Amino acid sequence: MSPKRIAFVKKALVVGLCAGAFTAVSPAMAQQHAASKAILVGQLINDARAAGRNVSVPTPLAAGEALTLLNMAQRLDPNSPTVLRLRADAAEALHDYPVAQKSLLLMVALDPKNLVAQVRFIDDLAASRQTVQQRLKVYMTALDGRNLNPQVASAIALRASRLLASQARRSAAWKMLQLAVKFNPANLAALQDMAAEMVRKHVSPQRQLKVLLQVLHADPYQPTVIATVGRLLAQAGDYHLAANWIDAAIGQYQRADIPISSEVSLALAQDWAIAGEYPQFDAFSRELLAMKNASTHLLMLALAAHSQGRPVDSPGGVELLRRLQSRLTGMAKTQRQVAELSADKIWLDLYYGTTVPTDIAGRIAAWHKLAPTSQGMYQRMIGWQLLRAKKYHPARIALQAAGQDPYARIGLAWLAQRQGNLARARFILQKLWNHPPSSLMALDVAQAARQMHVKLRRSVAGESLAALVEDYPSHILNAVDHPSRVVLVTTSWSHRMVDYGEPLYLKVHFFNATGHTLAVGPGTAVTTAVALAGQIDGLHTVNLGVYAVDENPQVMQLGGQSTLTVRYRVDQGPLMNLVWTNPSSLIGGNIEVITNPVADHQQMAPGLGGQELSAGYFNIRGFCGNSLSEFARVVRELPTLTGQKAMLAAGVLVVELPRLKQMAAAAGPQASAAGSVPTPAKLRRLATSALLEALAQPENSLVQAWIVRQAPLTGLPTKLQQAILALKSNSHPLIRMMCYRWMVLKAELARTTGPGTAIAHTLALLARSDSSKLAAEWADLLSQQATIKPPKAPATTQATKDSGPSSESAADLNGTLAAP
Repeated sequence: MSPKRIAFVKKALVVGLCAGAFTAVSPAMAQQHAASKAILVGQLINDARAAGRNVSVPTPLAAGEALTLLNMAQRLDPNSPTVLRLRADAAEALHDYPVAQKSLLLMVALDPKNLVAQVRFIDDLAASRQTVQQRLKVYMTALDGRNLNPQVASAIALRASRLLASQARRSAAWKMLQLAVKFNPANLAALQDMAAEMVRKHVSPQRQLKVLLQVLHADPYQPTVIATVGRLLAQAGDYHLAANWIDAAIGQYQRADIPISSEVSLALAQDWAIAGEYPQFDAFSRELLAMKNASTHLLMLALAAHSQGRPVDSPGGVELLRRLQSRLTGMAKTQRQVAELSADKIWLDLYYGTTVPTDIAGRIAAWHKLAPTSQGMYQRMIGWQLLRAKKYHPARIALQAAGQDPYARIGLAWLAQRQGNLARARFILQKLWNHPPSSLMALDVAQAARQMHVKLRRSVAGESLAALVEDYPSHILNAVDHPSRVVLVTTSWSHRMVDYGEPLYLKVHFFNATGHTLAVGPGTAVTTAVALAGQIDGLHTVNLGVYAVDENPQVMQLGGQSTLTVRYRVDQGPLMNLVWTNPSSLIGGNIEVITNPVADHQQMAPGLGGQELSAGYFNIRGFCGNSLSEFARVVRELPTLTGQKAMLAAGVLVVELPRLKQMAAAAGPQASAAGSVPTPAKLRRLATSALLEALAQPENSLVQAWIVRQAPLTGLPTKLQQAILALKSNSHPLIRMMCYRWMVLKAELARTTGPGTAIAHTLALLARSDSSKLAAEWADLLSQQATIKPPKAPATTQATKDSGPSSESAADLNGTLAAP
């Protein structure tokens, strides 16, 4: 081979090796850069959540701060689904629909299966229109789209139906509502609207019941619907089934801490009594009777139940009769219905009294003079007076003269029974039972039938309704104390142990244990909203309590025997702050998940259908060991590190500076180095120099932003504080935003009362001069916040699972850095 050829080959080999080295290093550098951005994005998300939930400032200001932080996060990571979702939330809170629409469009582009984002986009598009007709046009146009997912189409049809109803176009609204249910039979809101419309139209109980059962198949935790089913069953004469359903409804009301109406309570009491379930009735009615000012209807119900179809002879029954007589006497003094009240008192004595008063005939005659046209009631009273006196023949004549008066018919049934004609008695009672005019009347019919040992059959309507509800599983009806019968919730870790700076994710699996499709979304059986509660174990136990609430809705239904898996970031909120401020600690603990969380007396607890379960233990490894020698190693290596490692190392140094200051003060000026490890004072100076050098390098914008974000408010050397403040003129808007935040927090730390006028003025000037629209908005928002008087600090209480993190959570878990 010629010398030229050899030289060419050598050159080619060198070029090839260099290219190979570049392709090997470049992806690694790109990966580190992406990882650095991911850390900052995670922190910006955390800060945005905290800003959005800040109740000490007006809601528009809180939402504005959150949106600005999320806008910066999107610049760093344009394709983060969490950033886009939260950005849409904040924009919608500010009615900034164009920004929300852009975020939602990107979400759909990244994940076409995100059906909730599709519906939200159309909602925001409609919300930006001025008139109802324009909004309706948006939804109708969307419905005409091709390849529209049925769940999305159902949600759009429901919204169109409601807009049509608001225009009093009820026929068109009803058709659109039917379309919504056709597209998605588990559209809970559409089914609820359909049930309400059926009540308005007075459709048959059978049709109403079919829709109500559809509602419960989509979400078994609907106590009002369950109570309505109970009332329909009672109206059809199936009081035993009705009592079971209303009892289930009350159980859900109680679990959800929803006040139970007196109407529902009375319905349950009377259904139990009519069904002959006396132990349940007695237990429940005692609670109602003990309440102040028990209703007259309740007293009548209790009296009828005590009588069991006979004149009362128990002490409780006699006392109830006395209370009723006394109440009617008092009412007669203040009301004009003297004749009606007089008739009621006479009837109480005739039907329930242990003995019939001797003056009853005179009282009946006196009442008849007051109400001469009430001939049917008069004949009924005469008939019962004679029946109680065992004058059966004249009693029959009087009772028959009363016509179809229900209690006269009961009297005739008693006459037939006492004369041995049980078939006639059964016929009379069954006819009354098929069409009872009132619940009290139904109770007295049932009591009479039990006394005569007559079995009453269900009415035709009762049979029809019972056939519909008997297929509804009882374990689902009573699942309020066993929610896993409906949705079985389990968890799994993506990685149970992660390194410092790595996100910690938990997967929550929702398994539909029923045979029906369940609705998914807020206020349904399957809600993706969860609360995270944690406890950190170690030398010091830190109870974080419920430290985060998160959700990630994407679909609107979950098929029977199917599983929905949602991933949540665990290290957010106070737990993220705890990790960043303790870089030399192995942080481990237990996480609990609360599904469908609701606020319960200043605590967080599972709502209807919600569950509380342990996800088990996790560990986050520290960045370095807990010793001066380890800290010295970080100081030495910082200038040689790049990307994510440089960013994390710089953050560790700035976080540990206040503790090094404490250690230096404790060691005193005469402290000497232990071998090759510098003294705390010298180590602090070396760390400060390394940080100042990092802040002086313009190419390290992400590292600089992280140093400022992690910088403590106290315990920093003066030179480092000055260097951080100087960054308000930095060319990178992210760094300026971090600097503005640090300035405000420093100012708030110094003031205890009154608004921060000086810092507000400074930030207002910076907002006017900042060349970046985003940074200028941030400075302006912080300036507005600074003018708000800080809220009074609450009294310190011991942290509980539901009260949030203790003050110890911001401190070092392992005390001070250990000596070598």
